[in-house]
Amino acid sequence: MGYQTPGSYPKVSCNSVQLPSYCTGYFTYVTPSRIPYNASRQDCINAFVQRAREYIGTRYIEPWSSWPGDAVDCSGLVLQCLYATGMDMGWYNPYNHRWLPEQTYNSMNWYRNNTFMPVSTSAMQRGDVVYYQGHIGIYIGNGRIIDSWPGIGVTERSVNAPGRVIGAARPFA
Repeated sequence: MGYQTPGSYPKVSCNSVQLPSYCTGYFTYVTPSRIPYNASRQDCINAFVQRAREYIGTRYIEPWSSWPGDAVDCSGLVLQCLYATGMDMGWYNPYNHRWLPEQTYNSMNWYRNNTFMPVSTSAMQRGDVVYYQGHIGIYIGNGRIIDSWPGIGVTERSVNAPGRVIGAARPFA
């Protein structure tokens, strides 16, 4: 077995995430896992960031989490990129994201629940997530993020473009 996140943080897998049986229809797309069974932490970060890059140009629709070229919102983008590492977020999935009002702002749920290992915003590394009030982006290094924003869609831009950063976390601790 390769790299694994510590403690109770969500785990990575070379197996693709399987959604619960009640999830049916359009809102069930899951990015297949792209990591080998013996993946390193860097392999996970690379798969996560590469998947985000593939979404650039995809339109923003809330609450949406589908394939590149269709539509995602900010947390839907992060969810699909985590799936590229086989990370099963359980309750947080594309179907629930669409149909359960409490999942409209998954980013704030993840922030408040410390779903991923919190890190100082001054110590952010490529592959971390960046939290804003009601928003999340993927840190790709050099002061840049990939995020999905209303009226813009998925783009690469400055970490400060969406507003004041309120926190950061490391999905691949």
